[in-house]
Amino acid sequence: MAYSCVSLIAEVKAVVGRTDDTVHITDARTMNWLNDAQDAIVEACPELDFLRFSNRTSLDTTVVLKYAISDITVGDETIYTKICYLNEIYYLDGVESVKLNFVMTDEFDKEWPDPTHADVPRGKPEWWTKRAGNIEIYPVCLTAYADNDLRFEGTRYAKEFTAADTTRVSDLSKADEGLLRWAVSRAWGYIGTADKEVLWDAKFNNWLADYKAQSERMHEWDGNLFSDNIT
Repeated sequence: MAYSCVSLIAEVKAVVGRTDDTVHITDARTMNWLNDAQDAIVEACPELDFLRFSNRTSLDTTVVLKYAISDITVGDETIYTKICYLNEIYYLDGVESVKLNFVMTDEFDKEWPDPTHADVPRGKPEWWTKRAGNIEIYPVCLTAYADNDLRFEGTRYAKEFTAADTTRVSDLSKADEGLLRWAVSRAWGYIGTADKEVLWDAKFNNWLADYKAQSERMHEWDGNLFSDNIT
């Protein structure tokens, strides 16, 4: 059974012997460490099934090069979470739907150094890259291909704990031990006990290695480490 956020906070404070501390190892500070731990775990495990999302309602194709990733909403109508890994993009148009090919940014720039120039033909979306907080799609959409849905597949971050929902459990499955170890390490570091900080950081990293081995399934995901072939 998963621990609630308030229970995790109490456990962290108990481990470092600061149960009644309201100055240094505070509830709010410990909660922030737990949120940092969630982010670190998700970033280290790109293909956690329970955090995968599929979105086809946030963005339509328009006659532009760039689309803001922040405009892709992930979550319900009350609590939205951020995208950690954006793995696949599809252009949706019934039987004419296609998966866009990913290309590394440097190759994108090499192949299409001036994609918005009037001399460059518009067309049906075919390639995409990620640059900072945007995706860029080539070719720039021809008007005839505009106003169709884009479908996004990826992994989201876990919802953050907040002061208003400290009884909620983490979105991460079976990760309480990892959250605890990360937060305890940070607490010892904040107190200034370096040897215990290093010890608990190593405990976290050992736990994370096991968690990745047990939880991570990457059969269809290449990490976007290499571009799809350009032909």
